Amino acid sequence: MATRRMVRGVLGRSSRWAWQRQSSTVAVVGLGNMGSALAQNLADAGCRIFVHDRDPAVTQSVASAVAGTACSSVAEAVSESDVVMSIVPNDEALTEVVEGDSGMLEAARNRSAPLLHVSCSTVSPFTSRKLSEHQDITHVSAPVFARPDGLAARQAFFPVSGADADTRQAVETLLLNTGTRVFDFGDDAGAANVMKLCGNFLIAASIESIAESLALAEKNGLDRTQVMDLLTSTIFDCLIFKGYGERVATRDHRPGGFSLVHGHKDVSLVLDTARKSQVPMPVGSVLQDRWLASLARGRGHLDWSAVGLSVSEDSGVPTEVPEK
Repeated sequence: MATRRMVRGVLGRSSRWAWQRQSSTVAVVGLGNMGSALAQNLADAGCRIFVHDRDPAVTQSVASAVAGTACSSVAEAVSESDVVMSIVPNDEALTEVVEGDSGMLEAARNRSAPLLHVSCSTVSPFTSRKLSEHQDITHVSAPVFARPDGLAARQAFFPVSGADADTRQAVETLLLNTGTRVFDFGDDAGAANVMKLCGNFLIAASIESIAESLALAEKNGLDRTQVMDLLTSTIFDCLIFKGYGERVATRDHRPGGFSLVHGHKDVSLVLDTARKSQVPMPVGSVLQDRWLASLARGRGHLDWSAVGLSVSEDSGVPTEVPEK
């Protein structure tokens, strides 16, 4: 793959993050499908990459793929880098990356230069606000909107928040090496996380609505794929309805680019944030029950659109999809 030039203006001279463009180093922590795609895009943009994952074999594999350096701990990766970007499964993992033994905070306290942490994970806004209180780390939340294939193709977009406008501008220009658009939501470190949860809630609600509509159609003798073809070529001609509509209509829920178990985690985060914010979300409660029922049927490894199978079963419509 041809190397891309770093986007001009990455960390301008007025910024306290004014690294030399030619020697910019980025640590990527968390090397699942999303983290490995992120590391590859940044390497292609000309960054020196240091990588770490809790699985040493994965760390070595991704380091080889991106011509980067494998690190045995978060602290090692951070100590060598100008900025660290984390993309991990949940709040507990993110907190461990920052506050745990040989973690980010430990390394930051031994640095002479300030440390910038860009958190790309989908986590609670309350977790981000808590982590942003550490004085030795400048925290910016930038949860990614994309599936792994979309991120690999640099089609992702990012809401960002936290720190100050100067820092967010620096982060924006860095993120444009791995995505298409960045949206600034201000100084509150949790704001971008709320934005991400709002978006994932709407996607989950769309999947449920698609599945219910197709169950109604099928139960009345209509062809599921024909119904979806009409809808997505007319009034619902958009990315979410086209992508998930096809998956639900054809009952194709593998490979699981975004797993059902991760979807349940996000729906739970939505409801937890709603409860703490005193916002009733009755649709969210329905979604949580649907995702939980699907997990109980052993479908956690499938794409999160597999909740459509439970909708069909509740309607007495046979699914004929192998579970294992």
